[in-house]
Amino acid sequence: MDNQDNRANGEGFAVDRPSRVSRRDFFKKATAGAAGVALGVTVVSSAEAQEWAETTDVVVVGSGGAALAGAAGALMGGAKVSIYEKGPVAGGTTAKSGGQYWIPNSPYMVAEGLADPKEDALKYMARLGFPTLYRANDPLLGLSQHAYDMLAAYYDNAGPVIKTLHDEGALLSAMSHSGDGQPTPDYFAHIDENVPKKGRTTDPLNSDGGPGYGGDIIRMLGDYAAAKGAPVITETQVSRIVIDENRAVVGVEITDAAGSRLVRATKGVIFGSGGFTQNPEMRQNYLRMPVLGGCAVPTNQGDFVSMAIEIGAKLGNMNEAWLQQEVLEEVIEFSSVPSGTWFLGGDSMIAVNKYGHRLYDEKFVCDLVRDVVQAVKRNLKVDWTKPHREDVKAGVRAAVRTVLRNRGVKAEHLEALTKQVIVQ
Repeated sequence: MDNQDNRANGEGFAVDRPSRVSRRDFFKKATAGAAGVALGVTVVSSAEAQEWAETTDVVVVGSGGAALAGAAGALMGGAKVSIYEKGPVAGGTTAKSGGQYWIPNSPYMVAEGLADPKEDALKYMARLGFPTLYRANDPLLGLSQHAYDMLAAYYDNAGPVIKTLHDEGALLSAMSHSGDGQPTPDYFAHIDENVPKKGRTTDPLNSDGGPGYGGDIIRMLGDYAAAKGAPVITETQVSRIVIDENRAVVGVEITDAAGSRLVRATKGVIFGSGGFTQNPEMRQNYLRMPVLGGCAVPTNQGDFVSMAIEIGAKLGNMNEAWLQQEVLEEVIEFSSVPSGTWFLGGDSMIAVNKYGHRLYDEKFVCDLVRDVVQAVKRNLKVDWTKPHREDVKAGVRAAVRTVLRNRGVKAEHLEALTKQVIVQ
């Protein structure tokens, strides 16, 4: 899920204690009690012998896209569901994200006749997800049986799940389209393993029926859950997993302003509580490069990781992340920033790589380049699934010439033209 767009506000989703807080207040409230809460596992002799403050069928931990989708599935199955959110508002990082989801062989692809064969889709996922292990001719594509089965399960179930959520009115979706009206291409549309090239990216729909964002996901799923009797209960942290002597999960311990108490879950516990971006120790231990912060919400402190380790769950693939540069001073002051930094532009900024080598001309983020980009978008018709197209180069050159001509920029020599462009 793309988490770089902050335009969605997610208004309309239901929580039991609605709240309007600033980013700094959100961080303070979300972390105020974290240090004093002992995360882990509580063992009871049996569920029947234990005294419970509340009883439900399914406990859902978190209120982002994953958690609320899990809650919707449980509600569709007739379960009584309790949803607990650690933060002061519902939605997690999903609420501030671009909100698109990548669905192979989606029902929208099928409807438009875009073939997405399973064999090729698995090769595509294996090559990108496990590049050092990938072997195209191996029966398991070079992966472990577990990793292969996980990819296969995603292919088999992602499309049907999205269709069910749509048909039930819990999450309305549609195929994403680019500015040219064509289905959005994959990031790696040009490699051989990618057969359809485009169409897998899926949008939630906004209240007007157009392409939505992360806030629309939370609005729809939150409203669906609330209408089924399961509003998001905010400012309530699931702090411990409760198991019986046979190591079966029978409930959780929740902690809020009133203290801690046990909640029985007769059918299961679903964790969708986010990652560990805002946990410095976990960032250092698990990620393969220095990370000082990110745009995940402040409550992403790895609570589930701590409990999962103690319960003996098998953890894996912990060293990957959707990485993007941030302004160092910002994440040092406040590790949860609104968004990633796409381009560094301005009079006092220099972009360098880890060797200190300058990467590009920071001045390119200016009105001249904006005009060129807009001219390209208006006039250039390109099949982006095909790499190194000469028509792309020719089209961009034509756009540059048009913009410079319209601005009255003329010169007989390249050096003189360069100086005029700098002035512009």
